Amino acid sequence: MPQPDVDGHRFGRDRRLLRRAQLDAVFQKPDKRVSAAPLWLAARASPAGVSRLGLVVGKKMLRRAVDRNRAKRAIRESFRLRTRMPPMDVVVRVVEPRRIAVADARRLFDLLEARLRSNTGPSLAP
Repeated sequence: MPQPDVDGHRFGRDRRLLRRAQLDAVFQKPDKRVSAAPLWLAARASPAGVSRLGLVVGKKMLRRAVDRNRAKRAIRESFRLRTRMPPMDVVVRVVEPRRIAVADARRLFDLLEARLRSNTGPSLAP
């Protein structure tokens, strides 16, 4: 049985976008889009009331499984440590075939937070 999220830093199934329909909903009508090579992000208000993350890391971008898994770990870790984000569904896609570092993902989420603070474009209110 999973342990409760006491400190707000766990990344359980309730914090993930797991189904294709969930990812498509964010891709089709994102409230915010942010790009910071080699990553691209789309976000929209979350109907679940909690921030959730979906990842798209294809073989065309990162051929080796070890590189794809490393990229996913780096993105998940950066997302997990974000505590100031409003409830939103976020999908991150790798768009350049190069190694992804935690710093790349951190920069992407920093840009998203800056865009949310500046309130550029549509808001994330449901």
